[in-house]
Amino acid sequence: MGTKLNYIILCGSLAVGAVLRVFMLLFTVNHSSGFIAHEYITPAILMIAVMVIAALLVFVSALTQKQKALKFNFMPLVGAVISILMAVAIFCEIFASSLLKYAPPTQSILHKASGVLAVLALLYMAACYFIKRDYPKVITVFPIVFWITRVITVFTEFAALATVSDMVLETVSMCLCLFVFMDYGKLMCGLEVKSKKLTRAVATLCGYVCLLSSLPRIICALALPEAFSYFANIPPFTTLAAALFAVNFALQIEE
Repeated sequence: MGTKLNYIILCGSLAVGAVLRVFMLLFTVNHSSGFIAHEYITPAILMIAVMVIAALLVFVSALTQKQKALKFNFMPLVGAVISILMAVAIFCEIFASSLLKYAPPTQSILHKASGVLAVLALLYMAACYFIKRDYPKVITVFPIVFWITRVITVFTEFAALATVSDMVLETVSMCLCLFVFMDYGKLMCGLEVKSKKLTRAVATLCGYVCLLSSLPRIICALALPEAFSYFANIPPFTTLAAALFAVNFALQIEE
């Protein structure tokens, strides 16, 4: 029952959170500044409270309930496909987005270099699945380095928007991604984590937060292409790919 309950809570929380987030972005947020309109402060706070409660439910459920890892034959293939999607998203971010438009040259070079290494590592990991070959586990460090540089880049570039709800959500999601990729690297390298339950709970929460940070933005951008200029420079597809990676990782962790 624990495994089913975890899935039900995660899916239900995602559905509720995504709907509230889309509604909040479309109707309560100023599309040019990103700040919540004064007349909608109360309903916006209530929606944020519901999303926070849902996040707590996701985390507590994954932390306290027992879970059997999914071990279907196609699970490694899913992981390989997600690695490819993330590699494509990172490549587009470092070469085809405006994230680094105002970044200093040193910071831009560092982020692009870490991104290239992460792309190569992710593609190599996926290729090893298709050719039935083990990959050197040390390459799992490259996605970690990429997320470190991404946190630094996004936070320094958009510090003026630090109080915008989107920016808060994006910052939290990136920090959770760091923990997920570090735990993933540890387990792949044969190292022990302090608690597999905690690792699973953090990965599940990361998937939830990353999906709330990315999917509603994509939906709103499609609905109103000219709006949300304040957040246009931060690509949502990298965060969406990280969400898929985190959820897939969480589903394969067994106590």
